[in-house]
Amino acid sequence: MAGTGQRAPDTEEPIVGFGSLPRKEDARFIGGRGTYLDDIRRPGMLHGAILRSPLAHARIVSIDASAALALPKGARGARAGCVRHPRRPRCPGAGVAEPRLRLGGRRRRGDGRRVRAMRGRIAATHDGRILAVSVNVVAEHGAFNATAQPSRYPAGFFGVFTGSYELEAARCRVTGAYTNKAPGGGAYSCSFRIAEALDLAGYDDLRREQAEKRDRGELMGIGVSFFTEAVGAGPRKHMDMFGLAMNDGAALRVSPTGTAQLAISVQSQGQGHETTFAQIVAEELGIPPADVDVVHGDTDATPYGLGTYGSRSTPVSGAATALVARKVRERARLVAAAMLEAAPDDLEWTRGRWSVKGDPEQGASIREIAMAARGAIALPDGVEAGLDAEVVYDPPNLTFPFGAYLCVVDADPGTAEVTVRRFLAVDDCGARINPMIVEDQVHGGLTDGVGMALMEQIAFDEDGNCLGGSLMDYLSRRRSRSATGRRTSR
Repeated sequence: MAGTGQRAPDTEEPIVGFGSLPRKEDARFIGGRGTYLDDIRRPGMLHGAILRSPLAHARIVSIDASAALALPKGARGARAGCVRHPRRPRCPGAGVAEPRLRLGGRRRRGDGRRVRAMRGRIAATHDGRILAVSVNVVAEHGAFNATAQPSRYPAGFFGVFTGSYELEAARCRVTGAYTNKAPGGGAYSCSFRIAEALDLAGYDDLRREQAEKRDRGELMGIGVSFFTEAVGAGPRKHMDMFGLAMNDGAALRVSPTGTAQLAISVQSQGQGHETTFAQIVAEELGIPPADVDVVHGDTDATPYGLGTYGSRSTPVSGAATALVARKVRERARLVAAAMLEAAPDDLEWTRGRWSVKGDPEQGASIREIAMAARGAIALPDGVEAGLDAEVVYDPPNLTFPFGAYLCVVDADPGTAEVTVRRFLAVDDCGARINPMIVEDQVHGGLTDGVGMALMEQIAFDEDGNCLGGSLMDYLSRRRSRSATGRRTSR
């Protein structure tokens, strides 16, 4: 059904394109109509459970699966405990590796965080200008390589370790180390927005206050962090995943009524793809975001792509969405030219409408063009009926967002309780498709970071058993207890 568009908060006009809109998918989630992994039911589907060994260092000698196979709905032939090892042959007939694999590593970090050792040298002038840096890093890759081109971009460090500074010389050496943890990445580096953050926070005044409190025996901390990231993995000339190019596809269909369906190759993890990707189409075609249905998470109905991770959804699939919408818009121009009996080059675009140059009254809306494209109008040679298009986007480069964060805390010297008094974040994230979602993502990230710094810990007992296996035993921070801070993004 065609909609009239959603209205932005505190405005009278409906937003068509970029702007702060409530997430379209929230009504479904809040109403209990969301679909999660546990909701999936397929014919003949089995459920499995993984039993951890109570011993951190052991060899599996034998497996007694009789109790599992005796269950009323137990799957016969399931060999619980067998694992596939990439360097060992498979068990005959079982389809899994022989049950001889060392469990756990020789050293384990109790909090579960990734371990990196970094040492560096800086050449600088007396007035503080950095001329050159030299860095040696040992980076934990986890149990196996799971990054794009790990031999060229270990730990994601090479492209960003110099930050946003102009240096005359830089040297970096990274050694990847295998451990018993899951693979993963990390963010590094620095940004020239640090000066802006310090000015906004009144850094000099904070330092004076800190000195005064120390004289009275009070504890006040000021933390400053700055970063430049390299995200948007996708350029096929540099990156692949197991030999597969990391390009993303997008497919867009506009119905005769002017509503649209967009199929994308990335899966939402809570970022609001159904809203922001609809806004990209709306920005390019001039139709309300409410009239754009975003399809994702179904490989039978969506184009090829490498998925959601590493802040690549919008730079790669979002860009593919913009390009496919422009492709539809160009086809709409050819159809409009036939409708208006004008040459395509004589038409000009205003949001949601093609019209004759110099005579804006002679034109057609995207809705009218979509109807005509499926109607009886004679189309030019080579122009197929309908407003459908597909693209595969190969990014020319990565994107490099950057920013600076400042946190002010007070600590009780008697109890060591830490109170986050103030938090300021300055970001440059590029075009903000939906500022409301951007703000909430940063607030969520800050809450997560404060929780990891102050209370969250993955602890293990002496036998290697995880002591925080559920949220009953794992303390996490709630947003209601998080400090609200000032944030600037550009």
